[in-house]
Amino acid sequence: MKVSLNWLRRHVDLPESAEDVAKALTSIGLGVEGMEEPGKVYDKLLVAKVLTCDPHPDSDHLHITTVNDGTNTIQVVCGAPNVAAGQTVVLAPIGAELPLPDGTKLKMKKSKIRGVESFGMICADSKSPPTVFCTNFEMRWSSESRTQRSSAPYRGRS
Repeated sequence: MKVSLNWLRRHVDLPESAEDVAKALTSIGLGVEGMEEPGKVYDKLLVAKVLTCDPHPDSDHLHITTVNDGTNTIQVVCGAPNVAAGQTVVLAPIGAELPLPDGTKLKMKKSKIRGVESFGMICADSKSPPTVFCTNFEMRWSSESRTQRSSAPYRGRS
């Protein structure tokens, strides 16, 4: 049976760490087979501002953007037709891993898209479960009203 630690905390006083809770449950005969942290897969995603958005010189649908996460400003090639300067987006920088619908992970790395370097991916919002959050660089997320609800760390000012 899966039990949410937050749900359990509403009913019983528990230690802070999930590991301590697992040890306590095991010590009274309730074996813990495993623990999951579903949001952990998104821990490297950042909230960023699109500073510039220019058409790609070798494409009729790609854009070359510069985005700032509050610490770094990087270049990202994006295929979203409605990406624009001034938007707040979710950024998957180099090193971030995103789950794909088939269970594999997409690891962000520096790439060249039609001759232009891209240092991450602007992610898409999805109407489906978080496991299909992003599938390629053409998807993106940008909704100013959702920025406060994002759990991604934003190190800059909006």
